Amino acid sequence: MRHFCFAIAVTISVSPVNAITQNDDWYHPRPPGLPDKDTPLVLPITTARPIVPIPVKALPFVISELSEAGLILLSGNAWAKLRIPLSADELLTRLIEHNQQPDVFPLLGGLASKPRSAEEISHWKNLKNRGLKPYLVRAVASGGDESKFFADLWRDELTIIHCSVVKGDLANDPLHQHAAITINPQDIHSTKSPVIVYLEREPKFVFTELQVVKEGL
Repeated sequence: MRHFCFAIAVTISVSPVNAITQNDDWYHPRPPGLPDKDTPLVLPITTARPIVPIPVKALPFVISELSEAGLILLSGNAWAKLRIPLSADELLTRLIEHNQQPDVFPLLGGLASKPRSAEEISHWKNLKNRGLKPYLVRAVASGGDESKFFADLWRDELTIIHCSVVKGDLANDPLHQHAAITINPQDIHSTKSPVIVYLEREPKFVFTELQVVKEGL
């Protein structure tokens, strides 16, 4: 289940490992596998869930809270300690309103705009009527000039994806591409970057993934 360069997600079916209760398991990509007959090649828009990065000043507290579990329901006391100047409902409302606007970001050497479709806007509005609750979730991030988190819920599996864009020299690229996309690199430095995800219920499995878009100089 992946967002290629801030694009549509693709899902694959595997035998997942329960990542919710594993200790110190932050970078936990989905193992490779083949789609089964019930798994769509392209995830529907309705799998997307609202996601909010944790403020830098609150990272030590949240990382400590997630030391024993990969996902926990955000309590009122914990919410207050995060010092976010909005209630959970207000933050969800603002997040949905923000997702009704176009995204503009540097990609493949230029500015790209992704206008929101009527289906996307309708999906975000419908989420307000599902009693979503905020969960603290483990996630990782890699360096880059531009970055963004995505969250997808397919059946009982939650996947948190961090996408970033970095500059690089692609002169030796055999395909002479202007950009290269790396998914879940093994040798990249990642940092613990927990997030808040709004969900109807706790999923059985949590995966954390990285995507790096390397632009040519």
